[in-house]
Amino acid sequence: MRPGSGRRLGAGVPPMSEIVAAADSHLPQVVRLHMEALPAGENILTALGPRVVAAGYEWLLDDEGSVILVSVEDGAVLGFTSLSDRPYLGSLLR
Repeated sequence: MRPGSGRRLGAGVPPMSEIVAAADSHLPQVVRLHMEALPAGENILTALGPRVVAAGYEWLLDDEGSVILVSVEDGAVLGFTSLSDRPYLGSLLR
């Protein structure tokens, strides 16, 4: 977002949703959203299947330098983002 664009952070997020750090209970919905939003032809993890996608997000949840944020309304995950201060480690694919 460019400074002065007039758009506020979170624009388009329903007013009743809450942004929280993801928990294990959010992962099935995060994986479903990932699979729906990122087609297999455009995303290598999606092409490898939901178990691999889940493993990636589990790694992020367990990693001290990473976080997954979810937008939740009435228990449903509406969207998410993930951040990490390091690349995936080899243990993800073992």
